[in-house]
Amino acid sequence: MKLAGTLLDPFFNDFKGAGRNAQTGETFDLTGRTPGGITKTSLSFAANYRVSFGDNDGFLNADYFFEDTVEVATPIPENPVLNTGQFTRETKNLNLSAGLMTSNGLGVSLWVRNATDHETLTAAFVGVAQALTFSGYRNQPRTYGVTVTKDF
Repeated sequence: MKLAGTLLDPFFNDFKGAGRNAQTGETFDLTGRTPGGITKTSLSFAANYRVSFGDNDGFLNADYFFEDTVEVATPIPENPVLNTGQFTRETKNLNLSAGLMTSNGLGVSLWVRNATDHETLTAAFVGVAQALTFSGYRNQPRTYGVTVTKDF
């Protein structure tokens, strides 16, 4: 079993001239602000259980990853075009797997990723081709499968 965690207090120490307002020409100063996409709290947990059935070996695995809510991009309130603060990410990802390895080298495992089908954005950004648009990427949806292996 493994448990890991991170507690951060991120901020820009010095970030003058972070961008320019296309309408006024004014530059942005992000000094002291929190950068987007960096969560303050993250936790990771993994557990693995192995068991033998005669000459065969089986396993059960589970891992969970959590990140608290964070803005996916650094918002710039002074510029509505670049104010992406409405786009947030909170990660709650559970992965599971179970399998069996036989004595003759045949292995079969069943797995599911993002078992709870938690939806969140991984990134959001100002659109390139159209003014006043945003684009973003969603995390992977629930996926599942079977893996078969053979040792020679």
